[in-house]
Amino acid sequence: MIEPTHPNPASHQHYVPEFYLKRFASDAERLKISTFTRRHTNVIEEDRSIEYTCAERRIYRDREEDISRLENIIQRSAAWTLSIAGQRGPLSESDARDLYRTVNHFSVRTPLSRGFLQRMVKQGADLTPLGSDLDDAFENMSSAYEVWDRMFHLTSVRILHTSADLLTSAFPTSSFEEGLDVDGVVFPYHVTMAIDRRVLVHVMVRSFDLNDQVKQNFWIAPADDQIVLRHNLAQIARFIGSGDVEYLVHTGGLSTELVHRCLTALGWTSNARRPGRRVFTKAAGPHPDNVAGGKLTG
Repeated sequence: MIEPTHPNPASHQHYVPEFYLKRFASDAERLKISTFTRRHTNVIEEDRSIEYTCAERRIYRDREEDISRLENIIQRSAAWTLSIAGQRGPLSESDARDLYRTVNHFSVRTPLSRGFLQRMVKQGADLTPLGSDLDDAFENMSSAYEVWDRMFHLTSVRILHTSADLLTSAFPTSSFEEGLDVDGVVFPYHVTMAIDRRVLVHVMVRSFDLNDQVKQNFWIAPADDQIVLRHNLAQIARFIGSGDVEYLVHTGGLSTELVHRCLTALGWTSNARRPGRRVFTKAAGPHPDNVAGGKLTG
């Protein structure tokens, strides 16, 4: 179970795994995390207990083997970059496939996906092709490795090691539908996910009509500053511009400063009501929360 030490793990579960959140912990004991939290019309900046962050009551039955597999992949991936930081090195196809599956898992493992299935059931949809019941269907969607692998041949995977601070959230992945030229190959769709405070996975997908002879590339490299910035901005944009992201996790330094700048630009003002806690309130005026492709305008 995700929460083996909790008195009732079935009623209190993390939709973003606890082991993943601990990689962004703000204390040495890895019990707390620095967050911006949506509360009605306010955004609150404070340290929160990891135990109660990105967790809800009884959202699914989880598979312990899936959590263990993901934890091993992320731990290995973060360690790979440390040995060749600032250099470029190869990434095996099997490791790239693991990372590709991990990014897919985190993209689906959200209350939003479960809510989609619940709406389908209310509308009379038959979930039998996905599973025996709603819980089983959600688990199968979150671990659809065979389905995902059918698209793997169209992907290239990078691990980027950055000196900048990365953001993550209740929705750890950021997706972009735009042309991206990497080493002369154009990828019309790509996804990023921070797997550590300084390590970013970048999955790039080619279109079906592209020449299939283009070789897949899997590698570890120094950070692409534009991709790092776009990832952070997309995380902020989704948090500010939609109601389905409750937590935005920051790691201090430039990541925190970037959130402050975006909030201010969009008309939010702050006050420190007590030490270690800031409350941002949306000011009156024409400051629309426009979000498009990870860009914030106001």
